[in-house]
Amino acid sequence: MEKSAKKLIAKPVYSISEGFLMGYVKSIVIDNKEKRVLALIAEKRRMTREEKIIPFTHLQSIGEDAVTINKAAHAEVKPNLPQIIRQMHNPLQVVGARVFSVGGKIIGKVTDFYFDEKTGQISTLEIGEGNLLKDKFLLPGEYIITIAGGTIMVDDMALDKLVGSENPIKGSFDKAISGISQNISSAFSKRKEEPVVIIEEQVPPIEAAVKAEDEELTEIEAAAPSEEASQSPLQAESEDIQAAVSETENSCPKPEQEA
Repeated sequence: MEKSAKKLIAKPVYSISEGFLMGYVKSIVIDNKEKRVLALIAEKRRMTREEKIIPFTHLQSIGEDAVTINKAAHAEVKPNLPQIIRQMHNPLQVVGARVFSVGGKIIGKVTDFYFDEKTGQISTLEIGEGNLLKDKFLLPGEYIITIAGGTIMVDDMALDKLVGSENPIKGSFDKAISGISQNISSAFSKRKEEPVVIIEEQVPPIEAAVKAEDEELTEIEAAAPSEEASQSPLQAESEDIQAAVSETENSCPKPEQEA
């Protein structure tokens, strides 16, 4: 079963035989050559900050809430194994290390790693920072070549693995491309479905006022009578008066002329 290194930090360590609290996991000792966990460093939270080294071979179990060992004596202040001492003098940083391929490509930063509970072998690197798609994905531990300081070198074949059909990074990439395509198609479809709006030509305010005034004058002129029609009743009345005068004059007797 795989165990998360990140979740292992700060877990309490108990001895089964004595029931003692040996301390809390402070760090993990990694073997560079074999790419596996060599030991856990536990620290008691006291004024002295006493550290104890627990070889991985002496671990009984790594549970959800605590780590157990068979006997308290298995937690040594100064381990007798030279391999552990050598690695403690040159600690390896796995979480936070930047991952490079042999071909010089930056893959990302390690946010966590997983190891086999029985053998301690690093089985998977979780890479989440600095990669192209900003998503977390897993890199099999078999592609690790070197762990040195804050750098991890992996085989170029790891890149081929990352672009495989079942790789999370490829799935995220395909999902992103699919989302972009759907958004573009949706935009074009929506544009086709939108009704065509015909905008009538707007008459400028000044021209509109002049046009309205012309129309009003036209209506007034149409309603007003013509000059001939307005003068014809007066002319008819004048003609009637003249005709009456002439008739009166003609009807009156003229005085005889003096001899």
